[in-house]
Amino acid sequence: MTPDRPPRSRYFTVTEANAALPRMRELIKYASNCFHQVKSLAAVLRDPPADADVEALLAQVEDLRTEIARIVEHIHAEGVEVKAVEKPLLDFPAIYNGREVVLSWHHGERHVSWWHPLSTGIAGRTPVDYDELGAWEWCN
Repeated sequence: MTPDRPPRSRYFTVTEANAALPRMRELIKYASNCFHQVKSLAAVLRDPPADADVEALLAQVEDLRTEIARIVEHIHAEGVEVKAVEKPLLDFPAIYNGREVVLSWHHGERHVSWWHPLSTGIAGRTPVDYDELGAWEWCN
C-alpha cells in the first residue's frame, strides 16, 4: 500500500461523497491545522531563541506529525484518498459509466462537484453533470 492510495474499500456515488464530506472536511481541516503548526514550529527551530527548549519543540513537532498521520489513516480507512493536507484535497473513488474515476473535493469548495479520471489528476477535473447522476454507479 502506498501512502497516497489506500486499498479500495468502497466506491462513492456523488450523493454518498457529499454526505461524507462534512465529516471528512472536519478531519482534514484538523490535519491541515496540525500541518501549519508544524511549519510554525519548524520556523522557530531554524533559529531558536536562546531560552527555547529545543527538545520540547521537537517533541511537539513529532506529536503533531503523529496526529496528522493518524487522521490521514482514519480518512483512508473510510475509503477516501487524501491528496494534500496543507491545502486540503480529497478524492472519493467512484465508478462513472463503468470506469473507475474519482470525485474530487478541494479546500474552499462547498460540495463534491468535480470528478476526473485516475490518469489525469486534478488537472483533468470536470464538473459533475447533475442531470446524469444515474451514470454514477453504486458498487458497495
